[in-house]
Amino acid sequence: MTRPSARALPSHTFVAYMVSRQQLTEQRLARESEARMQELLQAELARLSALSERERLVRSHYMAIAQLLTPRCPRCSTAFIDFQGCCALQCRSCSAHFCAWCLHPSTRNDENHAHVAACNEKPEGADMFFPGDQYAAFLARRQKNVTRDELAKIPPDLAGDVYDMLHPLIAGLNLERPGLTLERPDREDAMDLG
Repeated sequence: MTRPSARALPSHTFVAYMVSRQQLTEQRLARESEARMQELLQAELARLSALSERERLVRSHYMAIAQLLTPRCPRCSTAFIDFQGCCALQCRSCSAHFCAWCLHPSTRNDENHAHVAACNEKPEGADMFFPGDQYAAFLARRQKNVTRDELAKIPPDLAGDVYDMLHPLIAGLNLERPGLTLERPDREDAMDLG
């Protein structure tokens, strides 16, 4: 039996065939994607259930601090890492207006600009609206303060492990690891090696 060529079909029949074929392909890909997501979810649940209570606590503290380190839209929590231009931001996801310095939400763009111009969180000497390189330094200071303050709230026996887990995110912040108290001997108490 020979199959008719696409040229032999009326154009509306060929279009219907192609639409149907695309829908079947999309359905197959959706099923495969869902199956893969279920596999990943089950693997993650198995990994989490294998954690000790201590490991769960460390992970929980890590997740809470990591969430605080990234600036987010005050309305929808969409993260923003960097931006160009004015500190009177508008969220790309929900269109909310807010201040890049303190994340204060505003209802309108002009209200947001007025807030940014007078924001108390803006570093001294910063441009009224355009931070240039100052925002990166400001963000690093904020992240350092948040991390230090949050680690101080964690029981000391867990704080070092949380710090270790956070290290890839905070490596450039020059924070000391909690729980490490390196005592340096005074000159008088130093060992005489001679």
